[in-house]
Amino acid sequence: MAIILKSKPGLSSTTTLNIPAAWDATWFRNLISNQLKGADVRNAISGPGISITGNISSPYATISIGGAGPITLPGPVTVTGGGLIIGAPTGGNEGAGTVNAMSYYLNGVLLFQAGTFTGTLTGFSGTAPSGTFHYTIANGICTISLANSANVTGTSNATTMTLTGLPAACQPATQYPVVPVFLEDATAGVFGAAAMTPGSGTVSFYRSVVSGTAVQLSSTGFTASGTKGMNSTVLTYSLQ
Repeated sequence: MAIILKSKPGLSSTTTLNIPAAWDATWFRNLISNQLKGADVRNAISGPGISITGNISSPYATISIGGAGPITLPGPVTVTGGGLIIGAPTGGNEGAGTVNAMSYYLNGVLLFQAGTFTGTLTGFSGTAPSGTFHYTIANGICTISLANSANVTGTSNATTMTLTGLPAACQPATQYPVVPVFLEDATAGVFGAAAMTPGSGTVSFYRSVVSGTAVQLSSTGFTASGTKGMNSTVLTYSLQ
């Protein structure tokens, strides 16, 4: 004869204390149907981004993702089967499949990284001019630009100009990239070049100068007075 279970749905001390000495298949089926079906409600704990609906009286719990996030998963997280599918946009016009993160690695290889740094120019009198620079790294190519197309200029007191503060992620490994840039010297826009030394946080600038009938680039070609600096400069180069 089946023994009527004496506790509410879910696992509890009452459930275990009322296991009969002689139980049959009907009692076991009732245990599964009436008691264990509520275990998810009793044992489920909600958290950031995870909500749980249901109670002991209505014992079927619904566990869903979509509450107030972010959801923190103790890593590493392994995705199997069909892989990771990202569907909804994260905001604005970013579009479906958007993931907000600062860097991505695949098997230890950096695929993408973004960030900002404060760069300071040298070769000026008084307080050295500085500004916020954005950088992105994709497939070994680094692009650096001034935030909000701002200008970083000051009063010159030297014929040289460098940029310090280049983060390690933006420093080339072995090559010595030289890229064209648009600079300001003696309050005028001039053509120039930027050179990144491997393993160095300093960028050296060269100014175009006329020597005879030829135009050359000189690291000491700047005017040691007046205004000089960078105007909406963009640097793109290889990190190899």
